[in-house]
Amino acid sequence: MKRTVRRFFIALAALVFVFALVLSGCTSQSAYVTSIAKTGTNGTEDIYTITYSDGSTDTFTVTNGHGRQGCRGDRYLGHLRGI
Repeated sequence: MKRTVRRFFIALAALVFVFALVLSGCTSQSAYVTSIAKTGTNGTEDIYTITYSDGSTDTFTVTNGHGRQGCRGDRYLGHLRGI
């Protein structure tokens, strides 16, 4: 009797878990990034295109040489090198 009740609750918990996954959309496969390529340059701007597994694309622009030079972490590299 105890085993039957235990099996029932395990099966019920598994059913609830699967149902929750289906409702949350975790079973559907979403698009993933297949490539990122530099597709252009315009002065100090570089243009990159991201291609996804479903064939869709997005572009973004990176501005080079604008504002400060170097990165803010440069001052910490001396500590890492033991200088």
